[in-house]
Amino acid sequence: MDDWSDRMWRSLDAISQDTETWLQRMGYHLAEASHALLDAADEWADEIQRNLDPEVNPLVDELNRVIEPWESAVDAQVEEAAEQINQAIDPVIDALVMGLGQWVEILSAPVHNTVEPMVQNQPTCVGCRHYYGQAHGGNLLVCAMHPYGPEAEKCPDYESFWPGPSDSA
Repeated sequence: MDDWSDRMWRSLDAISQDTETWLQRMGYHLAEASHALLDAADEWADEIQRNLDPEVNPLVDELNRVIEPWESAVDAQVEEAAEQINQAIDPVIDALVMGLGQWVEILSAPVHNTVEPMVQNQPTCVGCRHYYGQAHGGNLLVCAMHPYGPEAEKCPDYESFWPGPSDSA
């Protein structure tokens, strides 16, 4: 009884091997055929292009010759419009840039007036809104009220950039 099941399994194994071999051969032949078809299609495309180029190139050259004056006129008009736009926008942009520089100075003044006195050894002036800290003729001008810095440990003209507890109300 076991003999018939062994024969059946061997038969099925042989059928699967034959099927696998047949499918491999079929795939190989299909690959060869597709390569041949692609080669033929490439040759046809090259031949079509060789035959069409003498016909199409003069048409393209003529089209370019006809379009060239229009292209030059449009280019000139675009350049003129761009120049007019630049002339209109440049003053606005210049004003914005100048305003932006002033805005940055105003916003950075508290930090500048806090850090610079530390760097220039003016501890009394740290955070004072009057601090200037620029050198003129080789001399440091600390502020308008005290050109060389306050002489006392506490400056009578000190006004902080930073809000204090009494400023929060």
